[in-house]
This record gives sequence, C-alpha cells and structure tokens, in this order.
Amino acid sequence: MARFKGDYKAAFEAAASELIEEGIKDRAERMQAIDALIDEYINATGETPDAKQIERLTDYILREELFDSNPDKITREEYPILSERQLHRRRSMEVPLESVAEHIGDGGKIHRAPKRRKRTLRENLFMDEAVKSRNKERRRKYAEFTRPGPVKTYFLSERVPQK
Repeated sequence: MARFKGDYKAAFEAAASELIEEGIKDRAERMQAIDALIDEYINATGETPDAKQIERLTDYILREELFDSNPDKITREEYPILSERQLHRRRSMEVPLESVAEHIGDGGKIHRAPKRRKRTLRENLFMDEAVKSRNKERRRKYAEFTRPGPVKTYFLSERVPQK
C-alpha cells in the first residue's frame, strides 16, 4: 500500500515496468500478478490506472500472440491477434472488393467499361500526317459526290394501255 504515495501515477508506471521486466512465462500467473497490481493501485488511490499503462499490461498478457511474427498465423489460429505492424502489413496486401468483385464475372471476364489509352506524342504526330493526306482524298470524293449531276426528265403523261 505504501508504494503508491505521492506521485502515484509515476509509481504505478514504475511498478508496471518492473512487472513486465520479470518476464513471467505462464499466462495465468501473469494475469494474477497484473490483477493484484491493479487492485492494489485502486485500493490505494481510489482511481483506475491510466489507459496507457493498462494497454502496456494487456500487451504483456498477450505477449505470445503479439510477438508471433509468423505471417500464416491467421490460418493456424481460430481467433488470431495481430500486432499493429502485422495488421498494417495485412491491410496493405488486401484489395478492396469494390474494385475487384464489382466488375469481374463468374468466368473471370472483366465487365467494366473500357478505358481508352492516351496516344503518345509520336503517335499523334504520325496520325496528323496520315490524316492530312487522307483528308485531301476524302475532300475530293465528297466534292465529286455532292456536285450536281445532269437533270433527267421523265414524262408521266403517256399512259400505258391496260390489258
């Protein structure tokens, strides 16, 4: 009880650090020691410890899961616990479903609207030259097609006798 007098928050931080440095192997023993430390702190001060210190102690309880660096632990364990780094690595490799499943059919065919590729400068220069030469020919054919032709006259007044 006397260990949480004066600056009791700093004293609890030091006590938590000592407990973590002990490195208790058995999880049940670790949990009992942490419960005893927190109960002692609450009885001495009437307050709960800081959230930061509680998080440090919970990380100490889950030491085996958090320090397991095996990337396949998701498939090995029923309820895996990922460290922040493992969670970041997992999320960086995931692909959102909207971008994949939305446009791919059962047979693997992509059904999204086609997207045009931008032409390069070299392709644009080539197209300009080719189009100019084709435009001359097109203009000539169009002028020939739209030029007025000879007028054909038909006489409809002549009747064809019926049988």
